[in-house]
Amino acid sequence: MISSHPYIHITKKIKHNRQEYEELEYQLELYEDKIVAGAEQFAIKAVLDVSYRITTKSYGFLYLHTTKGVFSYLVKENPQLFIRHCKEKLNW
Repeated sequence: MISSHPYIHITKKIKHNRQEYEELEYQLELYEDKIVAGAEQFAIKAVLDVSYRITTKSYGFLYLHTTKGVFSYLVKENPQLFIRHCKEKLNW
C-alpha cells in the first residue's frame, strides 16, 4: 500500500423512538495498480482525477472521477496528502 485516507459512512437509525446517527470509519487505500474503498476497487487506469471539496467545518468530500462515474467519500480530515500520492502515481 502506498497511501491511505479515512472516510466516513453515516447511517441513521431509530432507537426507542429517537433518531440516532452512527459514523463508521473506513479507509481509501492506494496501491500500485488500484484504489480500494471497502468492497469497491478501481484500477489505476480507470481513475481520471481525484478532487476534494470542503462542505462544512467538520466534513468534506473526496471525489474519485473514474471511467465508471464519480464516486464520493465523506471525509473529516483534509485528504491533500492522499490526493498528492494519487496524482504522483497517475503521473499528473
